[in-house]
Amino acid sequence: MQKTDFKISKLAEKSTLAGLFKLLAAFLAGAAQVGNMRPFGISFAAASRGDELWRFAGAFLGSLLVGGGDGGILYAAAIMICFACRMVLKDTKMGKNRAFLPLCSGLSVIIIKAAGLLSGFSLRNIVLLIFEGALCISTALLFSLTKEDKPDNVHLAGTALALIAALFAFEPLRLLGLISLARLAACLSVLCVGFFYGSGAGTGVGVVLGALFDMAVFSRPHIAFIYGLGGLLCGGGKTAPRALRGAMWMVGCLSALIWCGKTAESSAIATECIISGAAIMFMPRKPWSKIETRLSRKATAAAGEIKPELSVAIEALGEEIASLPKRRGGNELQKVLDRAADGVCTSCAEARECWREDYVATGAALMSVGAAAKEKSEISAGDFPRPFAQKCIKLDKLCKEINRQLIASRSRQGAAKRKEENAALMKRQYDGISTLFKDVSGSKEQGGEAILSATVDTLCQSKAGENVCGDSLCHFVTEDKRQIVLLSDGMGSGARAGRASQRAVAMLRQLISAGAGISAAVQAVTPVLEAKFEAMGFVTLDLLQLDLKNGEAIFVKYGASPSYIIRDGREQKLWRQSLPAGLGGEGAMVRVNLKAGDKVIMVSDGVTIPENLEGSGEAICRRLILGKAEDDKTAAVITIGEV
Repeated sequence: MQKTDFKISKLAEKSTLAGLFKLLAAFLAGAAQVGNMRPFGISFAAASRGDELWRFAGAFLGSLLVGGGDGGILYAAAIMICFACRMVLKDTKMGKNRAFLPLCSGLSVIIIKAAGLLSGFSLRNIVLLIFEGALCISTALLFSLTKEDKPDNVHLAGTALALIAALFAFEPLRLLGLISLARLAACLSVLCVGFFYGSGAGTGVGVVLGALFDMAVFSRPHIAFIYGLGGLLCGGGKTAPRALRGAMWMVGCLSALIWCGKTAESSAIATECIISGAAIMFMPRKPWSKIETRLSRKATAAAGEIKPELSVAIEALGEEIASLPKRRGGNELQKVLDRAADGVCTSCAEARECWREDYVATGAALMSVGAAAKEKSEISAGDFPRPFAQKCIKLDKLCKEINRQLIASRSRQGAAKRKEENAALMKRQYDGISTLFKDVSGSKEQGGEAILSATVDTLCQSKAGENVCGDSLCHFVTEDKRQIVLLSDGMGSGARAGRASQRAVAMLRQLISAGAGISAAVQAVTPVLEAKFEAMGFVTLDLLQLDLKNGEAIFVKYGASPSYIIRDGREQKLWRQSLPAGLGGEGAMVRVNLKAGDKVIMVSDGVTIPENLEGSGEAICRRLILGKAEDDKTAAVITIGEV
């Protein structure tokens, strides 16, 4: 109960801390101002999902307290209208709609500020009011985006907008009475975007951020031109050293500043541009590497590639798991007897006589009991030698303690054995994944055109009395021109066997389609089948990979029936003994070369092979499936031809 209360109090603390953080974020958004507009506070509050009180309270206070005046009061009133709509309609179908609060935010701003049009009615003011309402709606929708929204990473637009809002909340602040912290952060942002994403992105972001600052400070696009030119020059010369590109940023910004002419903020803007450029030029390598990892396109592209070194690293992890401590050696039975004697004899009044004066006889008595314990699940007083039994004053207690220690020993041994088995299974899993990555990374280097084609005919039949076949089969051609045939037979028959075989085939197909060879795919999948043995049972695996570029064929079998190659009217049987997948055994692999005119026959274990295997693939399948359905039956005939 105390632990539960402690967890609840911890959750409450985290919830309160998160709420306070949202309150602060909403306060800053409410304080942010662009020209005569304050759209960020109400938009941030309207993007809430269940934490509306924190957000609305922060936005209300930010709008009202930070340079509010009459304008701030109007936005605070709009926030209250939006909050009232939320509270009244939150349990209705309309209130649960994601677009409801964003629409409320825009309409609330329009309604509150519409009264001001009476004193200055003009087409320009109407257009600006409609624009501000639309801006509130779109901004609220952007703020409401999450990581789960599609397309991927679209939520980053909302995050970027939140950062811009924070910039404008701090815009009035000046360091040493000169430097704007908001503009300094904007300089660093434009510089990094231009550095990593090129001139186009640097110019675009610079113009957008600069234009927002111009709306807040100037009547002309000064800062937009300054940041845009700086981003343009910084984004050029991608092979240039970092110091040179930082200098190019400063040259671009200062040149644009001179072109725009001297203003009250010229000295501050020049200082900010020089500081941000110098920060990039002289930033230590370690923090710069972290920024580069997060923002560099090259790093992002490399993350999508599978390098051969990755397989080596994963294989090393498997070796680490395999090196877990093994079960300790030594005589486990001796440990049981020693622990029992320590627990009982230490407090016995006759301990001195038994373990010092008559040590040999006492040890021999315990050893004879140990011999009896190897044959029985528990011992009794009759298992002790008669002289010792007559002498021991705590015989019954000693018997109980030995039996208790025997149970504990067996439990420890079982746990240690399971730990070793789990470690071995995990080792095989890591080895399989390592081989898989190595195979996929190597498959990109393979090329060439197919010279062979393959036609696959299949037929299956469920066991008599069953509605679902326990066998599963699929065949497809990969992008690198490999004909794949996957056949699996689940343990037993019916729906349960069918689900197991379907799952095994689906996992293999997914890996092979990604570029893995069948050997690597099986090595990655069989540990999963072994781990799920109790839930799924075992399955047989019969796999064929035919390289259509050169005719090389690989058969992999786990407890599967023989396959046959028909060439020039003669049969060649392909089979090696192996256990089904999921039982921990190794598969059997056979490599052959196939050519145009060959036929390959693959069957499940319910199929009896007839003497005559001539004819078309479809006709052979029908002959293979004929007969009483005492088990699930599946047959596949692969006919090799020329392209």
